[in-house]
Parts: sequence; structure tokens; C-alpha cells
Amino acid sequence: TKDQRQTFDSAIHMLIGDYNKSTLKNYDVDPNSPYDDFLLKSDNEDEDEDDGEQLFNGEVSDNMLPEADEGEQNELITAELNDNLLGVSVLLPVNGELMEGIVKSRKRTSDGKELVGHANNNPLLDTRIYNVEFPDGGVEEYNTNNILESLMDNTNIHGENIGFIKGIIDHRSNDDAVKRNDENVRAMKGKKRVITTKGWELLVEWEGGSTSWIPLKDMKAADPLQTAEYAVANGIDNEPAFSWWVKNTLRTRDRAISRLKVSKASRGNLKFGIRVPSSVEEAEELDRLNGNDYWRKAIEKELSKVRVAFELLQEGERVPVGSKLINYHIIFDVKMDLTRKARLVAGGHLNKNVPKYTSYSSVVSRESVRMVFILAALNGQDILVGDIGNAYLNAKPLEKCHVVIMDDYLFGPSHVGDTAIIVRALYGMRSSSNAWRLHLADILHSELGFEKCIADHDIWYKPSRNSQDEKVYDYICIYVDDILIASSKPKPYMDELGSFVEMKKDSVKEPTSYLGTDVKRYVSPDDGRMFWAISANSYLKEALRIVKDVMVKSGVRVRGKGNHPYSSLSYRPELDITPFCDANQLNLYQMMIGMLRWLIELGRVDIQLETSQLSSYLASPRVGHLHQTFHIFHYLHH
Repeated sequence: TKDQRQTFDSAIHMLIGDYNKSTLKNYDVDPNSPYDDFLLKSDNEDEDEDDGEQLFNGEVSDNMLPEADEGEQNELITAELNDNLLGVSVLLPVNGELMEGIVKSRKRTSDGKELVGHANNNPLLDTRIYNVEFPDGGVEEYNTNNILESLMDNTNIHGENIGFIKGIIDHRSNDDAVKRNDENVRAMKGKKRVITTKGWELLVEWEGGSTSWIPLKDMKAADPLQTAEYAVANGIDNEPAFSWWVKNTLRTRDRAISRLKVSKASRGNLKFGIRVPSSVEEAEELDRLNGNDYWRKAIEKELSKVRVAFELLQEGERVPVGSKLINYHIIFDVKMDLTRKARLVAGGHLNKNVPKYTSYSSVVSRESVRMVFILAALNGQDILVGDIGNAYLNAKPLEKCHVVIMDDYLFGPSHVGDTAIIVRALYGMRSSSNAWRLHLADILHSELGFEKCIADHDIWYKPSRNSQDEKVYDYICIYVDDILIASSKPKPYMDELGSFVEMKKDSVKEPTSYLGTDVKRYVSPDDGRMFWAISANSYLKEALRIVKDVMVKSGVRVRGKGNHPYSSLSYRPELDITPFCDANQLNLYQMMIGMLRWLIELGRVDIQLETSQLSSYLASPRVGHLHQTFHIFHYLHH
């Protein structure tokens, strides 16, 4: 044991050195605690000054050196050196794309004398901010919670690093790999195939840019479909290590796709009982059959707004260099209030050369919205919401595209066949959502004076004072084109924002709902304090109405008092052996699970466990699983 300990010590000393044997001028190291005071200034002031004179080859006066608070500086350096997140390699989002970076240092104040934030055992209360360096040399700032979340997401239960596979880029085999001639071995009843993956490795590129060789057995377990597709694409699927499993994997994929196609084909084109057209010609025909002009008005309303996104080229004028030819079309929908809606969208999928980071656009989280409501109540602030009309069309596009006018409804018959360049962020283009987000961010920062929140980039804040002249912050929440402002005087902010973008008529008001959640202001009868309440009542009533109609049409009845989400406390979905659902039942099951998930988002956490369990069977549920979803709605009704 002693020899092993000495060997281990020697290996450590070779890697990081031995502090006990280091040379320090006029400093004795205590072998029992060699690291206690290694950052403190030497007690021999004269020796330090002599060293300075020799270094500068001249006299050094006290006023030539900057003064520093030794104790504070040493504590600052010690705090940073002892930070356990420094040097950690972590996957973090950069411009919408995950990249692997290294935590280099703590962020400091502008004068460099203090570290930003304080540590806390609760990550949500830890306010430290770190500088993270990425392979391209860029440095970004992230808070502790973001770094810890990424570390947890990218490690398994044993603490070992895992990653997101970007792709398989190469393969290799060694002498241990089974050769094709040795694929079958003799057995008692003839020949038997060798079942093994040994001798093969695949070169994997990870999100973040790093690569590593992974044994085939690990890749088969982690991502069998991608591994099988790579083998077929590179002509190695007949190798013994692949041939025994690749075909079955791809056959399973094909069966899943065929089931999906069947389910899609059975959906039809009805919404709320109204037939939804798939083209302008069909919309005109439906208006004629129904004896109204609802679809025509919807088309005219959309075209009046969207024409600004196109700029017709004059005869002989060329398209900009690098512009991509794409198409466009009109899609149709029916709103909850049965209003017909038309939307002209671009065929952005045809423009393949769009960087990933330009297509990413976040939205405010529901947790952040709830916190803003809490802060508004605590600070005695009012709340206004508003909806921006044709939001994307306010921004310039981040990609170069042009179209050929195919129909006379956009610019008239005389311009059919003409070329037009797209000058606004048109719906359907890959970068439009990000273009709008950047445009709105510029308005909020440059014109309204708001700053972006570090924890949630779709929360903007600005120092202010409330009605009691207390120092508070005003907040703006952004969810694409839905705006929520919390302030003692939110109307001036909304009016100023409306001078740059068009707010929808009658959309600016005190919220009664936001992002599907019911919102209501209450005043305490005891002390007169104001507070906000949120609930999922409206959505739940509509969901129950839809499910009740389905049950009536299908002849489904649910028994019991509905005291629990499942029909029985002993029910286990993994033990259900009822027949598999057909295509129509599958669509119904997926729709109902989607509604239940949204109810959980809105606050009905009492059904989270059961909904999570049943969500595991979305691809191929059984009839018993479908019956349990009905029972969950039965429970919600009671």
C-alpha cells in the first residue's frame, strides 16, 4: 500500500508539480499546511522592493506603483480560483446552435475590483455570471443556472458526459472484426450467424464541433436508426457486424412511417365543422356553394397587408447577387370564433443555405410571465397586453430571396410572370422569426430604453418608480407578437411601441387571458392590496366540450365518480394488453394527450403523472390507454 501511495504521489507531482519543493525567496513552507498563505504578501517588505528595483533597473518610489487593498484583492483571487465551475467544458446555446465551450473566468465589474454575483446552494438564487470561451474564439456570458442545467442535461446517472450527436462522419474496423467469410459458424442444426459488433468503431461529430471514435455496440444502443442509415449509405450494411440487425431496424422505421401516413390521410380538411380550402380556387368555390364571401374577405385582408413584402423589379432590372428563387402560396385556417383566416407564406424550405443561428427565435417562458405578474402585484403596478398585427412584416429579411408572380390576385393580371424581390420578413422564410425578434429588440432597447434580462432574453426591464415613489423595475414580456407590459404607467410604453409597429385594433387592454391562461385582477377586502390570479378554466371548459362531443358521437361512456385520474389506482399502462388503436383512434388519442399536456402547462399539475405515463404511447397506443385519457377528462369534469 505504501509503494502504491508513493507511485500515485509521484504521478501527481509530474503532472502539477510539488508545492513543498518549489523555490520561494525568504519564505518557509509549513509541510503540514503548505497551501494556507501562498497568496499573501511576503513579510519581508525590503526584499520585495529590492526585487522591484532590479526588475526596473532604477529607483522605484512608492507613488510609481498603484495602491491596492491586499486583503480584498487576495480574497477576490482566492474566490475565483476556488470556483468549482472554472475549466468546465459545457454545451451551451450560441445564436440558436449548441456549441461546446470552456468556462474561463468569473465576470467582474467594470473597474475589475469585484466579482459579479454571489454563490448560493440553490442554483436559482446563485447570481454568479461566467465568461465562456468557444472554439471560434468568441466569449459569451452565462449565469450559473444555465451552466448547471446544461451539465445535468449532458451527463448520465453515473456523472459521465453524454452529448448530442450531430452526425456519423467515418468508420473503421480492426483485426477483431468478423470477416464476411466467417459470418456463419457450424452448429448442431447447420450453420449459425455470428451475432457481434466487435472490431468496429464509428467517428461521431458532436454538437459543439468535437469528434470521437465510439464502439459500434454503443452507437447501436444509443441511436440504432442513424447508425443503420449510415451503414446503408456507406455500403457496409452487409458486413457481419451490421447485417444481423440493420434490416430489422429500417423495417421498423418504415412501418412507423406508414402508420403515420395512414393517420394523416384520415384527418380530412374540416375544422370546427367548417371545410378548410387548400387553394384560392377551392376557397372561391366554397364561398359560391355556401352563398357567402367569408374566404374572399379573408384573402383580401391578407393581401392588403402582405403586398409591402414584395418589390417588383422593373424591366431589365436584375435580381440581387446571391438571391434564391422560391415560391409562395396561401394557406387557410379557422379561428376559435369561426373567423376565416388566410395567410400568404413563402416557400422558405427551398432556400437551403440559411445558417442555423438565423432561424432560431425564443419566446418568453410561462414561468417568467408568472413571476412578472407576482412582481406587478408586489410593486403595485398595472398590466397591459397588446397584439402586434402582421408582426414579421415589420422587419427586414435576413436572407436574399425572390419570387416569380404566379397569380393575378397579388398584383393583378398585368404583372403575372414578373419578378419581385422579398423586402420584408415574410411568413414561411427560415429566418423571419429571428428577423422580427431582432427588430423588436432594437426598438425596445434603442427607442424605449429597456435592457434584456440575462435569465430570460424575452423579458425586458427598465428602472422606474411606482406610485409610492419606491424604486422598482418596469417589465415587458415578448411572446412573438404578444406583448405584456407591467408598469405603474404602461399606457405610454404601449403607445410609444405602437408608433413603430401596428397594434391590432382593441387588443391593448388589461389582460383577461394571456397565452391561453385566464387572468383576473383581485383586490383584497382586508388591506386593499391588489393581486393577480391565473387559471385554466376557459381552456378546460372548451376541452371538456370537445371531448364530450367525441364521446357522444363514438358512444363512449365512462363509469365511476371520477375521484382519480385513472379508472383504478392499480392501473398500470405498461401492463395494458388491449388491442392497438386503429388510425382514427390514434388521431383521437394524440389530440387528447395534446390537450392534457397544455392543461398541465396552464397549471393542472394534478394530472401530470398520468399524462406523462400515457404520453409514452403516442406512436402506438392501445385501446385501454385511450379509455384512460377519457377517464382523465372525466376526473377533470368532476
